[in-house]
Amino acid sequence: MKKALSFALASLTLLACASPPAIGYEPQTTPAERDELHRTTPIPATASIDELTSTTVTAVFDVPQEYMTAWFTELPLDKALPGTDELPGVARTEPLTEGPWGVKGARRRVVLKDDSTALEQIVEVELPNRVQYVVWNYTSDAAKYVEYGIGEFRFVRAGDKTEVHWTYAFSARGWPASWFLGGFVDGDYRDMMTKSLGAMKRLAEEGWRRRTEQKG
Repeated sequence: MKKALSFALASLTLLACASPPAIGYEPQTTPAERDELHRTTPIPATASIDELTSTTVTAVFDVPQEYMTAWFTELPLDKALPGTDELPGVARTEPLTEGPWGVKGARRRVVLKDDSTALEQIVEVELPNRVQYVVWNYTSDAAKYVEYGIGEFRFVRAGDKTEVHWTYAFSARGWPASWFLGGFVDGDYRDMMTKSLGAMKRLAEEGWRRRTEQKG
């Protein structure tokens, strides 16, 4: 077992060294050139969520489905993803396409509190029921072993409330990254998702309460 673990760790180190650098961060690249690269670089071809390493968290929001989905598309990501002790939260997002967020094809750069970044693009929109997005071009050390991630929110009407299911799936850069990924996804990453969904629930319910009080 020790030999297998040592071999896996050595292989993982080699894999990290061999991982392609993130697009747009070459030493001579200007900020304007980086923005153009991030606007135009193709989104990776993806497998279905069912084929990837994934986890799902669920919460019931005390808001109607129609309000929930409209609120969700305007939610500032830095408020929704505060981070944990193990994983940094979102500092800000930088739009890379014109128009509102929440439509198919919308793309932005996500900047985390440790200054690492990733690209995010919405690939499927079936509101008020579902939104799916892809994240790739990570610059963080922890994501060197990840080719891309797929996130999906499902909004299920539950009377005058909304049941929210958030699934996140990762494609590993081969073995042994896939060997380690399951523990990370079901551990630190799931903890971050649970905390984030709790923050979203609080914000959505506060917004709905203010709206109903103003109307009353």
